Amino acid sequence: MLSPLRDLFAAVFFLAIGLTVSPDDLLPLLPAALALAAITTATKLVTGHYAVSRDQVGRRGRGWLRNIHEWCRWSDQCPEGRHRLRF
Repeated sequence: MLSPLRDLFAAVFFLAIGLTVSPDDLLPLLPAALALAAITTATKLVTGHYAVSRDQVGRRGRGWLRNIHEWCRWSDQCPEGRHRLRF
């Protein structure tokens, strides 16, 4: 019962904060935001590589396309023709 009120409060809160921030104030922070995004991407890639190396996952099992293929093989919601993919 409180979930809709919580969502409404969150929307009003972020709208009010968004309207008080001037876009000119954000421009000097763009280089820092881009640097943090690059660092986050790099650490996620390194962590993922470490995890699959530690668990001795084979090269063919590391790709996301392999996961889509496995999902389509066992799911009725597979797009037409997807089940013909070979990895």
